[in-house]
Amino acid sequence: MLKKSIKTIFEALRSDHQIQRQLIDELLETSGESPKREELFTKLKRELAVHAMAEERHFYIPLMKDELTQEKARHSVAEHPELDEFIEELENTEMSSPAWLATAKKNGTSHYSPLR
Repeated sequence: MLKKSIKTIFEALRSDHQIQRQLIDELLETSGESPKREELFTKLKRELAVHAMAEERHFYIPLMKDELTQEKARHSVAEHPELDEFIEELENTEMSSPAWLATAKKNGTSHYSPLR
């Protein structure tokens, strides 16, 4: 008998957030402009972009249609540009610079501390 694994939207979001936290944690363990840092950063950017698009389209937009959940959903969607700014700031900083890691620590941990 073939078992199907079907995740609820909440399980999928939780799983995505866990992956994102793990990628940030691993990134914070890297140093300099190493292939490992570049690989993890590329994975994190892709993970965040795909997640944000799916989260907005399939989770928050339906919530915005209901007056009871509209304000909370709008607030959550408004946080996505902050993550875009975080990624852009890292992209505009030399990966070998101490400022890169400082930015990753400051912004990466602040975005995900409520999810821990």
